Amino acid sequence: MNRSRHTIAVLVSAAIALIVVSALGAGVVIARHMREVIIRGNAETVATGASSLATLCLDELLAADGPEGADCAQLDHALEQRREGGLLYGYRLLGPDGTVLYSTEPAEVGERLTVEGLDDAMSGEVVVAAANPHDDPLLARPDENALRVLAPVRRGGDGPVIAVAESLKPFAPISDSVHESQLLIWFAVGLGAVVTIGTIAFIGIRALRELAESDRRVQSLNDRLQSSLLDIEAQSLGVLQSLSATVDARDRYTARHSLGTTEVAHRIGKSLGLSRGQLGTLERAALLHDVGKIGVPEALLLKQGSLTAEEFDRVKEHSEVGARILETIPFLADIVPVVRHHHERWDGGGYPDGVTGENIPLLARVLAVADAFDAMVSERPYRAPVRRESAIAEVERCAGTQFDPAVVEAFMKCVGGRSD
Repeated sequence: MNRSRHTIAVLVSAAIALIVVSALGAGVVIARHMREVIIRGNAETVATGASSLATLCLDELLAADGPEGADCAQLDHALEQRREGGLLYGYRLLGPDGTVLYSTEPAEVGERLTVEGLDDAMSGEVVVAAANPHDDPLLARPDENALRVLAPVRRGGDGPVIAVAESLKPFAPISDSVHESQLLIWFAVGLGAVVTIGTIAFIGIRALRELAESDRRVQSLNDRLQSSLLDIEAQSLGVLQSLSATVDARDRYTARHSLGTTEVAHRIGKSLGLSRGQLGTLERAALLHDVGKIGVPEALLLKQGSLTAEEFDRVKEHSEVGARILETIPFLADIVPVVRHHHERWDGGGYPDGVTGENIPLLARVLAVADAFDAMVSERPYRAPVRRESAIAEVERCAGTQFDPAVVEAFMKCVGGRSD
């Protein structure tokens, strides 16, 4: 009996230690990757704006005898508004050789600067780096933390790169957003770990008490430990739900969307006769299918009106971002292709890879239908929810174009009320 007690105590301690180490590792990896995603997302937004601003004066700068002779009043006004609003510290337009064509620090105009990353920006890449507050005259105080973004400026918007727009953006708001999102991640991971540890500890203590009462309870103890594995599996699902909630917490309009999508996907999967393992993978993917929206600015998630083409392209990146986040977590590897491809279309018009038909993973095809249906019947910032009957009819109408006809047929049986 004492040996059994010792064995149980060692197993419980080892399980708790493993959960703590796994939670810490997962938290560090996800938080670090999420920081990079948020910073890169903000940099892409800054780069788009900086390139657009350059068009206000670039032709004048290139046409004038020298940069000092150009009339950039419109650009001056636009930048002054951003600086007064605390959105920008400084701005430069640089030629291919580093010559300053325009600057919010006029004394620099005409100088040739050595700018790290200039060649990469001239090749079409958006370069992101931390600004050096001690060496850059665009920063008024040495204690200012700024994000430096070098954006390629193309002739006519899509022609060759002819200049580089350098923007210095205050880093404090980005840092606050990173910190807030990381707190949500740590809360979700910590909550799941605490619940799982509590479950294991409770089961261990209960088992030890039963061993002390009678030797004949040994067999019963084995049954209880087997049952505990199922409890731990259920708690793992709770961890996934908490991770999904980190996205929902940023946008009240999509709160519970992941849970609604999971329910519909499970019903479709059962109608298709998926195995228990496939259903488990599908449920985990549905819970986390929008985790990539962590990297989408809240201004786009909560926008009341229609998105511009550029804004919609930013939002569409969430499926790839979500896949990159999840592929860093070994026990979620099986859901990565489902999350990446849940916005592909049967006819090949989807994203991110434009794959067609049965080349799209089956579980991604199921998730696509469930996600679209729940999105239609949910309230969004830009529209009221669609009536359930209308949403069902829309799913059926898109069979063979947007959705797999076989998946739509299963959907109609379990959600649309159709019977054979």
